[in-house]
Amino acid sequence: MHHIGIISKNIEQDRDIYIELGYRQMGEIIDDPIQHNRLLFLEKDGDQIELIQAKNEQSTVANCKEGIHHFCYEVDNIEREIAHIKEKKLGLVFTKVMEAPAFDNRKIVFAYLKTKVIVEILNKEETP
Repeated sequence: MHHIGIISKNIEQDRDIYIELGYRQMGEIIDDPIQHNRLLFLEKDGDQIELIQAKNEQSTVANCKEGIHHFCYEVDNIEREIAHIKEKKLGLVFTKVMEAPAFDNRKIVFAYLKTKVIVEILNKEETP
């Protein structure tokens, strides 16, 4: 698992709460113009969370309630993972593959599993 995504209505205020819980901020707030969100990563004991705040009504999370949104898994081959989900009918891949500014433009895709959980699939960095 790479991280847990959490919807926030106020990223600065929620950041301060997580810092009080012992998390540390990993870099600055990221502007994601593709998904129209503000993102912030925090880490504690090797576990990462991503705070996600909608920037506007075009945001991919504009109509989502606060709280856990998704679990992100890092994979070696995103296309193979998508094919596996579809072939085994494990859920619905509901976004196109896109570049993620938060991950140095590595590819991501989102799927809604039959377990009623949203997962983000993050392609590992290419090895030279």
